[in-house]
Amino acid sequence: MSEAFQLRRHRRARRVTLRVKADASLVVTAPPRVPERVIRDFLAERADWIERARGRLQAVRDQRPEHLNDTHPNTIELPAIGRVLDIRYAEGDRPRWRARGVDCIELQAAEASDDARALLIDLLKAMARGSLEPRVLEFAERHGLKPGRITWRNQVSRWGSCAASGNLSLNVRLLLLDRDVCDYVLLHELAHLEHPNHSRAFWAKVEAMCPDYKLRERALKAASRAMPVWVTG
Repeated sequence: MSEAFQLRRHRRARRVTLRVKADASLVVTAPPRVPERVIRDFLAERADWIERARGRLQAVRDQRPEHLNDTHPNTIELPAIGRVLDIRYAEGDRPRWRARGVDCIELQAAEASDDARALLIDLLKAMARGSLEPRVLEFAERHGLKPGRITWRNQVSRWGSCAASGNLSLNVRLLLLDRDVCDYVLLHELAHLEHPNHSRAFWAKVEAMCPDYKLRERALKAASRAMPVWVTG
């Protein structure tokens, strides 16, 4: 039996690549003109690798609290802003989310894990813009800093970045951190407005704004390993 997989065609792709997602499904990225039969042969040749990758993922899942493996959570805790959201699911003609009260969110047409994840990330972006962005601006004003545009993404390996222009790109996963750890990341990125590097002067600026930043940095590394699958994919 051939493997089911999600195919993504990308004009910049130079070769066929494969990723095993946290839910054990396969994502194949390929150049636009590569025939599907070539892709299926590619998967067949890598059957052993796929099995090993799934085994490693299962071992990781077995060691994590069960709620971190849930693709369709019923509750989402956002410690950074002190809120807990009740998530409900409903039928619909297209995937979308709606607020059904102060802390109740309804996801429509979200049976597929990818659709649920996309909606939840979109929700986090809205929450971050409304709750974390004002905090960034408050910190900036307090410390005499002037950030440019602020954008929110679900980044895989970065909590944030600061461009030479002063624009900040911040990770929606910050909402899932404890407030003091989240604040450390915000201050860290704001410090880059003065020091676009990790020089001694940069760390001195961070320490001036956040004296216990080393403790928060350690907590951040631990939190990186405890992100739920509905946000990491």
